[in-house]
Amino acid sequence: MQIPFWERYTLTIQEASQYFRIGENKLRKIVSENKDADFVLWNGTRPQIKRTKFERFVDQLESESRLWYIENAMLIFIFRQKE
Repeated sequence: MQIPFWERYTLTIQEASQYFRIGENKLRKIVSENKDADFVLWNGTRPQIKRTKFERFVDQLESESRLWYIENAMLIFIFRQKE
């Protein structure tokens, strides 16, 4: 029985790469930097990506990135006002 990616609980690195449109090497790096993260399930030495938890992880990174951009834009604005 073949279950579509969007209904699977876990994905292999290759499947996650296709689903999230992130390169396999980038995913392996993310996993190696977050070995104990809640979005990683280890099957022996093979990592499985918990789809919904990784979606939340990506969303959190995106919102943190936006917040960083806004904070830096505000600092630049303040700095320029003082010149």
